[in-house]
Amino acid sequence: MAKNLCITSTSTIELENIRINKLHKTGKNIIKGGIVYNDNKLLIKGPRMTLGSSINKNGDYYYIDLRFSDKNTNQKFMKCINDIDCLVMIDIYENYKLWYGSNCKDVNEEISFTQIEQEYIPSVKKSSLHNGRFTMKFKVHNSKIEFFDQDNIVVPYQLIKDNFVVIPLLQLKALYKDSNHIWLNWSIPQLKIELPDNIFKKCQLVDIDDSEDSMMENEVIPDDDYENN
Repeated sequence: MAKNLCITSTSTIELENIRINKLHKTGKNIIKGGIVYNDNKLLIKGPRMTLGSSINKNGDYYYIDLRFSDKNTNQKFMKCINDIDCLVMIDIYENYKLWYGSNCKDVNEEISFTQIEQEYIPSVKKSSLHNGRFTMKFKVHNSKIEFFDQDNIVVPYQLIKDNFVVIPLLQLKALYKDSNHIWLNWSIPQLKIELPDNIFKKCQLVDIDDSEDSMMENEVIPDDDYENN
């Protein structure tokens, strides 16, 4: 049974305590391995980062782009994520028969680490549009994430823009492998946004004349409608 949830940070995480377990096929030749940290969910509080783009929503999903800066805390965080990538690749290599068993032609065939590296999709990606920029990109169901500001007030996603400073809470949920690719499934249960002080300056409020004379001139509410409301 899992222990109480524990949030760790880059400086305290112990990579040797990350473990892949419960391998099973999910269908369509996809293998899933659950990931635990000290027999619990792996939750990592990230450092202050910036958004590479505004939060976008398509259907029931948000698309989020976390950008790493040159700050020391960001670089340590990126190294931690890369180390986790390397850790799981080594685990797959050491247990390749569990992951590649049905694809091996005979029991003596071995899977090379080079092949695993080639099939692996890194968690941290180099931007295709911005030279020298490294990011983590997420697709998150709208029911699986919370946006809040420095005062712990819920923030509508429409207000969250490119270059805003954020602090993410990441969860490493599982490791997947299909016939050609291997990847980690990261999610963001919470994203804290540092809203700038002038966020509402560009908002426009429509002046409403709520005087009695104005209401009488523009609209007459029947008595029966008023009582029903």
